[in-house]
Amino acid sequence: MNEIIFSIVMLFQVSNENVFSTATGFFYESNGKKFLITNRHVVNYSTTDSSAKLVVKIHTNKSDLSVFKTVEIPLVKDGTITWLGYSNPEIDVIAIPLENIDLTNTIINTLSNKNFPPHGLELEVGSELLVIGYPRGFTDKINQLPIAKNCIVSTPIEIPFDGKPYFLMDGNLFPGMSGSPVITRASSTHNINGGISISSSTQFFFMGIHSASFYKEIGMKENPIYILENGEIKIKGFSNEPVKENLSLQTCWYNGIIEELTSQ
Repeated sequence: MNEIIFSIVMLFQVSNENVFSTATGFFYESNGKKFLITNRHVVNYSTTDSSAKLVVKIHTNKSDLSVFKTVEIPLVKDGTITWLGYSNPEIDVIAIPLENIDLTNTIINTLSNKNFPPHGLELEVGSELLVIGYPRGFTDKINQLPIAKNCIVSTPIEIPFDGKPYFLMDGNLFPGMSGSPVITRASSTHNINGGISISSSTQFFFMGIHSASFYKEIGMKENPIYILENGEIKIKGFSNEPVKENLSLQTCWYNGIIEELTSQ
């Protein structure tokens, strides 16, 4: 189970050599090719920014997790974006091919369709899931390890929510976890086709990728607009701002979205 930590990296979003935010990504393999997977909204700034790139720190020594190789991943090359996405921009999943990125001497474990759940696996509403990433960029500063957070299945996995290729989870996730892989809790027993399957070792299944939280507008609030007039601070007027409540509901885009994108 702990080997998955070598699949997940913090993404430093860079523009004009300045880091302006962080997110999460993970390595995926399809047809012998490696990809970095994250959300479209994480890299979308590259459509108008030729300097856009991601920087990741990848472990190089399993015996000393404080040792890394810093790798730069351009999002634009010769005026063309380097990432693969769907023609429908609402599908918040992209893949970055890594064949031209120097990954020598790095420790990388890739997820793949071999980690997909078997046909007939029963994961009902209320089943536990883990979302692993970097909430608000938080991590062990020495070892840069990702953080696992609990969620539960909130809508039937087999029924696309609002007709879109994702289901909902309930959990307390944060910005910075965009692009986190979603997996089942590792276990040696699984409910498959109404029976119990027992394996000799524990295993997890890769369900998909997290991208966003749901908010509900519950009202409006007035914010004062201040001005300085004749040496005095005065209220010029008010601006209206919607008040939104976090529903603690999270998206999990289906794993098949990633497989389809990377197997083209």
